[in-house]
Amino acid sequence: MYEKKNRNSVLYGVALALSFAGTALATSAPPVTTGLIGAYDASDVTLDSGAVVSWNDQSGQGNHALQANAAFGPTVVTGGMLGGTDALSFDGSTQYLEIGPNGTDFNGGQWTWYAAFVTDQQNQGRILSAAYGDLDPGAGVVENNQFWGIFPGGGGTASQFRAATRTLVSGSLVFTAANTSVNTVEIGENYIAGGAWDNNNQLLDAMIVSKANARDAVQVALPGQASPQDHRWVRVGAGSFTTASNLTTYYDGLIGEILIYNRVLDANERAQVESYLFQKHIAHAGDANYDGMVNLSDLQILGDNWQSAIATWGEADFSGDGNVNLADLQILGDNWGYGTGPDVAFDEALAAAGIVIPEPATLGLLGIGVLALLRRRVDR
Repeated sequence: MYEKKNRNSVLYGVALALSFAGTALATSAPPVTTGLIGAYDASDVTLDSGAVVSWNDQSGQGNHALQANAAFGPTVVTGGMLGGTDALSFDGSTQYLEIGPNGTDFNGGQWTWYAAFVTDQQNQGRILSAAYGDLDPGAGVVENNQFWGIFPGGGGTASQFRAATRTLVSGSLVFTAANTSVNTVEIGENYIAGGAWDNNNQLLDAMIVSKANARDAVQVALPGQASPQDHRWVRVGAGSFTTASNLTTYYDGLIGEILIYNRVLDANERAQVESYLFQKHIAHAGDANYDGMVNLSDLQILGDNWQSAIATWGEADFSGDGNVNLADLQILGDNWGYGTGPDVAFDEALAAAGIVIPEPATLGLLGIGVLALLRRRVDR
C-alpha cells in the first residue's frame, strides 16, 4: 500500500483527469439479469384515478403486477425513498398487487428476490408472498398462500426481518423462516432486503442492508424439499398467516423496487444487486456520509481510505466491490456537487484534502498515464 502522501498524489492526478472525462459509472438498471423474471421500479406504473393498477415488469418477461380494482391499488409517493427515487405506498389494510400465474417463469425451487422498502409497521405484512396449488397442506385447502416470501417482523421480535418458505417433510408441509438479528428493522427507515431459497441444497437465506450500509444475513437449513409446479400468483403487499386463500396480512409502508430471479444468485451477484439497489434508493453515488450531498467531506473520506480492500460505503466504496480505488473516485467526481451544490470546485477540494500533485518522475505508470491524459484534455 502507498504511504498516504504518495497515494494521495496519484489520487490527485487521477481525479483531475476524471474531472474532465465526465463519464458516469452509476447504473439505473439491474447489474444481474440472468434469471430475472420480474423487475419493478416505482417510476414505471400505470395509474387509474391516482391508484396503481399495473406495476410494469421491466424484465421483458411480461410479469406485470396488477390490481383489477383501483380502490385496492397502492399510490405513488414521488421521491419517497431516501435516495430521491419514487416508491409505491401500501396502506396495510386493502392495497396490494398480483402477478398472475406463470408456470414457465415461477415454477421450481430456486429463487432470489429483493425489495427496497420502508415499513410503517412491524406486523409481518407481506412485502412478497407466492402461492402454489399443487401442494395440499390440509383437507379442503388447494393452495399454499405463502410458499416463499419476505416481510418485516417475525421470530421472537417484531423488529426482525424474515424470509420464509415451506417444504415437504414426510408428505406434510413445514414452515421454515430465516430471521435476521433483533432490532434489524426500524419503522420509517430505508432498507434493501431479500431472500434466497435453494431447494436443491435445502437452504434458505435472508439478507438485509441498512441505511448505514450494514449488512445482516442469516442462512438456515430446510427440513425437506419441495419444487412447486402449479404457480397461482405472487402478491405484492399482501398475504396470509395460514394456507387459506383469504388475505390477512397487508403490508404498510413504501416499496421502491422489487427484483425476482428464478435461480439462486451467488455471493458476488448478490453484492452487485444490493449495491445497485442501495445506490439507487438509499444513498446517492459519492455520498459517503449520508448527508444528501457529494462534496469535500466525501472526498476526504475517500482519500483517507484510498486503496483499502475491506471498505464499506461509509468508507467510500461506492462501487460495492469492497475496495476504494479508481472506480469509486470516478463515481464521486461524476456526482460532485450533488445536493445543495459543491462547497468548492473539485480541483480546489482535492487541494483542501491535502492531496498534492508530484513530479511525473515520482509517479507510477498509472499516475503518468493519467497526467498525460489530463494534459491532452487541458491543451484542447
